[in-house]
Amino acid sequence: MARKESNPTRTGSNGKNAQVIPLMAELVTFEKNLPKLLRTSMGKFVIINGQTVLGVRNDYQAALKLGYSKCGTKRPFFVEQIESPELTKRRNCILMARLECIK
Repeated sequence: MARKESNPTRTGSNGKNAQVIPLMAELVTFEKNLPKLLRTSMGKFVIINGQTVLGVRNDYQAALKLGYSKCGTKRPFFVEQIESPELTKRRNCILMARLECIK
């Protein structure tokens, strides 16, 4: 029987294991894609799993539906409204601070 690890790790860019922070990969992917999303999908909702943008939907409920249909309940996904860079940056700074607290 396989043992479930309580503290999963990933190998970081420095070659050392780093503590996994929930949704950090999704947040980084969002930030990376934000300039394009702002040009093409302002006001809509983006759905991200890991480093993959799963899609963009007009409303939050449709975004959640897509996220669950692609990821189920076992894989994390991130839903965020595409807004002005100032609002998005402020919200993501708060999220990053919260994620750092649970590291």
